[in-house]
Amino acid sequence: MIEAKHAPVFGFGIGYGVALSRDYLGGIYAGVDLGYRCQLNPKTAIALVAFANFQQAQVPVTTEIEGLPFTNKSGRNIVAAGLKLALYF
Repeated sequence: MIEAKHAPVFGFGIGYGVALSRDYLGGIYAGVDLGYRCQLNPKTAIALVAFANFQQAQVPVTTEIEGLPFTNKSGRNIVAAGLKLALYF
């Protein structure tokens, strides 16, 4: 099998983020990767990939009303975007 020297990279993930503590409730997770891969030699390649991830979460929010604290779970969306540099060997 002959691999191309240059190739696009695409990835997609979807799942559920699990709770890490009692104060945090997990939620749906989705992520996408899009990039470019260059074969350096038969066993090594390098890739530059742009990514975006989205995570739903419920976190506690405490509000003070008339001197008394009230805590409620509030939905939050966590979004991360950036670049990855990968070396395959």
